[in-house]
Amino acid sequence: MYAEDTEGTSICPGEASCERFLGTGGKGAARVRNACHPCPMFPTKTDEGKKTLQFLKGLADVGMYIRRCRESGYPISTSQMTPLQFEALLMTDAEIEQQEIRLKKHVRSALIAGFGLKFES
Repeated sequence: MYAEDTEGTSICPGEASCERFLGTGGKGAARVRNACHPCPMFPTKTDEGKKTLQFLKGLADVGMYIRRCRESGYPISTSQMTPLQFEALLMTDAEIEQQEIRLKKHVRSALIAGFGLKFES
């Protein structure tokens, strides 16, 4: 129903694609007030929200770029990074580590369910 940027992060799909907006009565500002203001995605509809999302996407891209450089054998020195870029790298590393842990758990569960395999912890 709504656009998913990343797992669990929803953004406003726009009035023309929003079931909540289309299903709300009223016209003009009253319709926006009734449908949009109580919506948990309303902050992403405003210009400030859109700018914030764009900034955060850019920051995530920077973190991934620095990580890819490091993984390919051409690390960017921390002295060449801003504190914000370094923090983005740390957050990217932590997120990828969590994704790897979740993947290992899913694979383990699939092997146990599919083949009855047991693992030692």
